[in-house]
Amino acid sequence: MERWAGWLRGQFGIALGVVGTLAVPVVGVIVLRFLFAGAPIELSAAPVPPSATAPVVPRPAITPPEGAPTVMPLVTPTATPTPTPAATPTATPALNRRVNATDGLNVRVEPTVRAAVIRVLLYQTEVRLTGRQRTSDGLIWLQLEPDGWVQARYLDP
Repeated sequence: MERWAGWLRGQFGIALGVVGTLAVPVVGVIVLRFLFAGAPIELSAAPVPPSATAPVVPRPAITPPEGAPTVMPLVTPTATPTPTPAATPTATPALNRRVNATDGLNVRVEPTVRAAVIRVLLYQTEVRLTGRQRTSDGLIWLQLEPDGWVQARYLDP
């Protein structure tokens, strides 16, 4: 009898250990699902007002094939007059580049991702660079005329 009682205690201990080992991750997943369940969070970006210093470059019209249904655009882009920047002496000649970021390019106060955004440049907007360059946060930043910094990887020559 003693022998069977010891064997039963041993088997019960093993079974309890196996169940406990499997139950901990399952309970953890259930707790995490409970914590993260709920109403989804709606994320929306605030509209960025157009700036007088960022020109709007109209995109060329695309002609549909013959017989295709005509679709009216939701928003008709309007050209904004480009102000003439004041001439400032620089050590290096200024360069013109185009924005290649399809979602727009943030122009920041300082050359870092933590700096405030001054404005957002639209895709294919032509910008003028001062020639100044800095490396910050592992990124190469270029200074725009008359103000602001942008990441170099989002500009085409």
